[in-house]
Amino acid sequence: MDFIIAFFVFIVVAWIVLKLLGLIFHAGIFMLTLPFKLLGLVIALILTPLILIPMGLLAGLTAILMLPLAIIGPALPFVLIGLGIWAILRKN
Repeated sequence: MDFIIAFFVFIVVAWIVLKLLGLIFHAGIFMLTLPFKLLGLVIALILTPLILIPMGLLAGLTAILMLPLAIIGPALPFVLIGLGIWAILRKN
């Protein structure tokens, strides 16, 4: 709960600071936030290849490794029943 309150206080303070900067420099809010937008773009361009692509490759590799289990999974009850019958017949 404290985090949410602190987050909203931060947003309000940032909004007030940007409004005051706009009044001081006679600039619009969009002109003042342009450096932040460019910084966000640069961070997104850096993090996408470094984080999202390896995560996608890892998810694809996991899917390939789990594919045999997904294919054999629905037949597993029949296999277990068959092995149980085979074990009973082998014992006799």
